[in-house]
Amino acid sequence: MRQLAVRSRLPLLVLAALGSIVATIAHADPVEAVVTVIAANGQGHEFVVEVADTEVRRQRGLMFREEVPADGGMIFIYDPPQVAAMWMKNTLIPLDMVFVDTEGEIVQVTSRTTPHSLEPISAGVPVSAVIELNGGSCDRLGIRAGDRVHYDLAATSTSSAPR
Repeated sequence: MRQLAVRSRLPLLVLAALGSIVATIAHADPVEAVVTVIAANGQGHEFVVEVADTEVRRQRGLMFREEVPADGGMIFIYDPPQVAAMWMKNTLIPLDMVFVDTEGEIVQVTSRTTPHSLEPISAGVPVSAVIELNGGSCDRLGIRAGDRVHYDLAATSTSSAPR
């Protein structure tokens, strides 16, 4: 009887161990990159952003964050480019979403998204990246569609970046 009880607990112990490993990977120190936005007036703005470089990080995004550094955010890379749709489920703060095409041009800026909204936010065209920044950053810095974005992800697993 005792042997049966131990065997029946084994799958639960394995699942608990796997859950712990996944949680550790998901919360490991994020990979960071510098993203530079060159506004139409020629002024550059640098952001140190986390790279959503794993499926777990892409799914979590900036959910549950109570703040993001003023010059911080997150970049989502799409290789190959695709029509990306984001939402604000479980996101506590408003964000600006910057949609970037394969040439490094901003094709759409969606400012001050609504926290917790389930409405999809998309540029409606294929993009190679979406950058999430603090809500209001784009208005404050004059970042608009048509501006240019430069980033180098050579240190990450993704190597296709507009230069």
